[in-house]
Formats: sequence, structure tokens, C-alpha cells
Amino acid sequence: MTGSTHVDWADTMDAAIEQVAQLGPVGPGNESRLHRRLREALRCTGSLRALDKEGRLHRHKIWWTRAPGGIDVVALRDSGDREYALGIECKIGKPDELLWDAIKLGQRCGEDPWDHGLEAGAIVVEVSDTALRTPRAGAWFDPSVTEVDTIEAIAGWPEAWYGLMCGGRWVRPTSLPRKLMLGRGRSVKHPGGASALCWRLIIASELDGDDRIPVDSQGWPLQMTISDEWRRQIDRAAETSSRPPITLRERSVLERPPARTVAQIVSDEEGRLWADAWDTRETVPTSFRLVETDLPRYDLMRAKNDALRFVDPPRQLPGWCALAVAEALRTATSD
Repeated sequence: MTGSTHVDWADTMDAAIEQVAQLGPVGPGNESRLHRRLREALRCTGSLRALDKEGRLHRHKIWWTRAPGGIDVVALRDSGDREYALGIECKIGKPDELLWDAIKLGQRCGEDPWDHGLEAGAIVVEVSDTALRTPRAGAWFDPSVTEVDTIEAIAGWPEAWYGLMCGGRWVRPTSLPRKLMLGRGRSVKHPGGASALCWRLIIASELDGDDRIPVDSQGWPLQMTISDEWRRQIDRAAETSSRPPITLRERSVLERPPARTVAQIVSDEEGRLWADAWDTRETVPTSFRLVETDLPRYDLMRAKNDALRFVDPPRQLPGWCALAVAEALRTATSD
């Protein structure tokens, strides 16, 4: 490589998201389709190279107990004998996971070339118009909000951080940046206006040194107090990280939330029975691996975001779905 390409990453993102949004929403469970569309749109600039798969940084583990997942979409610009990267994390809904993605990207932004760092980071979210109007989701894409205080964000939505600390197979922060700085961004409506594709540039402040936020062994800032039960559940989730890996089967995704809670019984590759249950607000199910069917109990739960939670000893199904699962079991037995 001998040339050098200047790229305004904000202009690049704006054009790419505009193009992708016009194709319509991909819907829950189809993040890989969004990744492909975004890669194709970035390549249409003619001056960028987009990786065909997720990207991983050198020293990807820094500031984590284990290396987090790869970066969903990576676009590269040529700069002589080096390349500089824009890293993008994508979500279909899941505003509770945006803080994690913003930290993951923002704290690796700087002047290092790929794959030692990112020149810029961005979050991209497909979200319903209703969800976009909620304060927790909408703040990420409000142009008047230019920075996020990490501790305040965790304290303002502790349930979201708790869910993240239980998931991820023992991937937890070892320290946190104090602030996340938000750059340009925009929300682009899909045709019909019922949903939108939103993007925002992200960088973090105080990446190194003593000004980072120290956290405890369960990933929480030392200034925060959580319940003993939450700590037990986080530790239990960590204990399961050494178990044999679970093959995640493809789950059915509904076109729209059901009018009432429903469930279906399916078998995995090992012949184990699972109950997939949908409440009246979700199109992606919560799944329970069953150990008994007469009085349904489960030993493993797979959340809507694919986080796994082992349960020992097995528990009865939660009340919100117990009747629907019992009905599905009766139907499956009579067939």
C-alpha cells in the first residue's frame, strides 16, 4: 500500500446508515444481516476496506478479565504502510447493552493503527420508534447529550449492568473509563416510520493511568452497593464459565409480540428438551432447559440476548411463563 486516504468517519457513517436504513429493518435475531448490509454500504464509498468478519484487536483483553467478543464491523482506511480503523458495534434493540459496547469501543480509540487500536468507534442500533422515545435509549442519540458519566450510567440502570455481569462468560471489566464522549450521530427512520436505525460516534476519556474507575471482582464500581443476592448470582454465572460450551441452536423469532404469553417445546442436538417462552412484549424468546416435565423445572436459562445462566439445584419455571410451558408440554405429549 502506497497511497493515503483521508476519511471523515462521521460523514462516512451518516452516508452508510442512510443507505442501510432505506432497506428496512432486519428484525430481532438478524444482527448478522445488519452487519452484512453495513459492510456493503461502507465499501460503496470506494475508498474503504471492510473486514468480511468481526475484528479483534491486539491485546484485545486489556481492561477485561477475558477478551470480550470481536468487533462486529470494522472499516479500514489506507494510510501508506498502515491502516486505521473504524470499529462498529451493532444491536437490534437491547438498549441495556449500549453502555457495554460504548466502553468496549471507546476505550480503544486513539492514534494507534489497526490492529493496535481504533481511530474511531460507533454504536449502531435498530430500534422501534416507541423505544427511541424512552429516556434510557434515546439519550444515546440525543445531540444535546455529549458525554456519559460511567458511574452515573450504571447507577441509573443497575439492572442492565447486573445482566451484563451475569452474562458474557466471565468477561468483566477490571477498570472503567470515567467518561464516554459522544460525537456526531443521527437517527434515520426506516420506510413506514415505525422504527429507525441510529448511530453515534464514541470515544472514552482518561484511557490510562490512575483516573480510571476501579471495580470490584464482580465488575461494579467500588462506590456502588448491590445486594448479596446479585453478588451470588454473578459469582454463580462465573462458575459456569468453566463448563463445557453450550451449542446455541437457532431460535424462532416472531414477527410481532404475542397477544398472550406463549411457549413451544423443542429438542437440542443432545436430545434435551427446551421450553421457548415469549411474553407479550417480546419477539425473541427466553429459553429454559428442562430437567422434569411433570412439574417443569429447569437447570439452564438462555436469555433473549443469549446470555446463559445455569441453575443448581434446578428450579421451577418463573410464574410469568409456567402456565404457557405446561400447556405446550401437554400439546407436545398428546401429539
